[in-house]
Amino acid sequence: KLSQQQLTRVTCQAPALLEYAVESTNSKLQQLKELLKLDKQRLREFVLKEPCVLTRTPGKWSASVAALAELCGGDVETAKAMIVRRPELLTRSTAQISRSFRALSVWRFDSRYKLKLVQAHPVLLRLSPREVHGRCRWLRTLMLNHAVFHTALRRLPPEAVGVVIMHLPVAWRRLQYLAESAQENAVSLMDAVQMYDGKFTQAFPEYAKWRCWTDGQSEPQACGAPWRSAAARKQQLLQDQQQQQQPTQQQRRHQLRARALKLAARRRLLASRQEQQQRVLQQSELPQQQQQQDLEQQ
Repeated sequence: KLSQQQLTRVTCQAPALLEYAVESTNSKLQQLKELLKLDKQRLREFVLKEPCVLTRTPGKWSASVAALAELCGGDVETAKAMIVRRPELLTRSTAQISRSFRALSVWRFDSRYKLKLVQAHPVLLRLSPREVHGRCRWLRTLMLNHAVFHTALRRLPPEAVGVVIMHLPVAWRRLQYLAESAQENAVSLMDAVQMYDGKFTQAFPEYAKWRCWTDGQSEPQACGAPWRSAAARKQQLLQDQQQQQQPTQQQRRHQLRARALKLAARRRLLASRQEQQQRVLQQSELPQQQQQQDLEQQ
């Protein structure tokens, strides 16, 4: 049982639970316990972390587990362990999980690399595909423009790259400052990413002035992240529209096949008309030939 304070917190985070019958909620709790093999204490902790889980049906839970297991090479137990660590993953649809996983690519990550990355940081699959893509795209641009960061990132194991992606909303300014001031080698990449802003300012006194200047020069950005700015969103929307307009390989095959069938039908129709015209001509010539024969006989 939950305390009154815990019940209040749960219902505030998931008000829809107030509309459910007690029997329905208890049944879901039992099924959740069996699905993830949780004892009562861990089940309580799980629900307190993410009460919205109980607003989804057990069928959708199973679908989310199956989607994660597919990313994990069919390993259901690994998928369940990831969900236990991050209960919010059970609120994600299969499409959302798949899209966030596909968006996770600073450079061309192979499936094993991605798997290690999300196993170490399953919360990355909780982020929206656009947010994941935005962070990765920003890091990719940084790598392309600055060889030191390119080398440093490529040398990191997947788990450390995940740390960089996770900390990027608060660390991107520090990385940008080091790049623009040609001080990439002054501190390690991981220290720059994980260091508190106050400590970083002490190590680089000019950072505060640079930040004030750049804040005055740039457009307002949502949550301070450049990939969330209006210009970035507009560019991403344009790219999404272009991708939607471009037919997929399967669609192109269907289009080519339809064109070939249409062309073949036209050829058959033309051949049929020519054959019909030939028959009409032959039939019209028969009486003339008969008359000619009769005249010759007379």
